[in-house]
Amino acid sequence: MRGDALTVSADLSNAHVFLLPAEGEEGMDRREQSPRRIKWNHVAAVSEGARIFVGGRVRSDAGRARFASDKGCPLLVILFDGQDRSLLTRAVRAGRQKNEYWNPATPFALTAGAFCQLLMALSFVNRPALSAAFSAALTLAFAPILPYLPPGLLLTAASRAAWRRGRNYRALRDLVRLPLLHLAPGETETTLPDGSRYGVVVLNEKEFERIPEDAPRLPPEATRAAAGGRWYCYGAVGGEMPFDATKDPSAVYAALPAPPERLAAGYSGRAKLMETAAGAAMLGGTLLNAMLAFRLLQSLM
Repeated sequence: MRGDALTVSADLSNAHVFLLPAEGEEGMDRREQSPRRIKWNHVAAVSEGARIFVGGRVRSDAGRARFASDKGCPLLVILFDGQDRSLLTRAVRAGRQKNEYWNPATPFALTAGAFCQLLMALSFVNRPALSAAFSAALTLAFAPILPYLPPGLLLTAASRAAWRRGRNYRALRDLVRLPLLHLAPGETETTLPDGSRYGVVVLNEKEFERIPEDAPRLPPEATRAAAGGRWYCYGAVGGEMPFDATKDPSAVYAALPAPPERLAAGYSGRAKLMETAAGAAMLGGTLLNAMLAFRLLQSLM
């Protein structure tokens, strides 16, 4: 791999390799896509000039720098297209799971629970006095599929829509916090590892109009400043422009329509509201279908 000033090698045998979704129109990612985990030996070829981000420990191998995984500290490798300075914001926005409450153990847990409920229901088959218990146990055995049956399916669809909005708000919350990565609380300027000056300048609307149009906004949809008409601009300071792009891709170059802390608090509140609405809709749809299924089973006995 070649950088601006040196060439390094990397041992990717135990690395975590991800393929970042391609940029969409106007430089925006497809929000519904998440980075895809791939195995390096399954990648047929990486074209020359492809952008590769590697993070991890560096060792000296015969006088040459080499990235290698350590026990408990695997390399992080991201394959991407587009500009280097967009990598951090794109990875943060796309990196969230579509459902943080779903993990590899979830399907096995649901299957085991449904199987136990089915065994319980079968134990009540020859006991007419326990017909209600049989209907309840059989209904619970099929609980995992109840949200996807009508009429509760409508509420499930509403739940998924609310969850997607909540996921987007959580990603935006993380995005607007990125400029604070290099600045301590109350600090407005610092020196980056490459020696450049990084900080924040506050501009009014007229001053902001003179900023180049390619200056990214956070959130990307921002077109106007919040109340007070002030833009909080993060980037390289001390040059001809009030703020400019940084050479360090980990230092965010962006303009925010309000202080990051205020924006993050607003997005966090909206995310919690959407999560609550999604949970309520999912629960409502499941209970509705469960009641209908219970009554149907009772009528058949």
